[in-house]
Amino acid sequence: PAEAMMLALTDFLRSALEEGTGLETPLSQELEMVERYLAIECLRFPGRIQLERDIPPEALHVSIPSFLLQPLVENAVRHGLAPRASGGSLRIQGRLEGEALCLAVEDDGVGPREGRPGRTGGLGLANTRERLAQHYGSRARFTAGARPEGGFRVAMVLPLAPSEASA
Repeated sequence: PAEAMMLALTDFLRSALEEGTGLETPLSQELEMVERYLAIECLRFPGRIQLERDIPPEALHVSIPSFLLQPLVENAVRHGLAPRASGGSLRIQGRLEGEALCLAVEDDGVGPREGRPGRTGGLGLANTRERLAQHYGSRARFTAGARPEGGFRVAMVLPLAPSEASA
């Protein structure tokens, strides 16, 4: 187990260094990075995290800000799934809609808890909002909150670059 953890950490850090050189990355590479991160978390919480990806192939080429999804996935694991003894499911959704990429990260974990601002007003969400504002201005949309069926959902609408919109 310790050797598997070290190999997973090495793989994740190598990917982070390689990917960290640009402001943007294709969604496919961002998802690979997220899966490397989740491999580490699955070693920490064996059998407690199930990942579902619902992203059509045509969305995978779209460029997004580097490391956009990883902190959202980390929040879902740390604040939503880890506190539950049984763990739960993490879902990453994406779709092209008109001239935008719609992305969502949701979990069926514990959801926001009263008196614990980390889930709705924490640093990870604030940083993501700020990064989207810097990258896209007012053209991006960002929402975060409890899911009616339990858990938490973060949704983003990112405008496509002109070259991606016509692709």
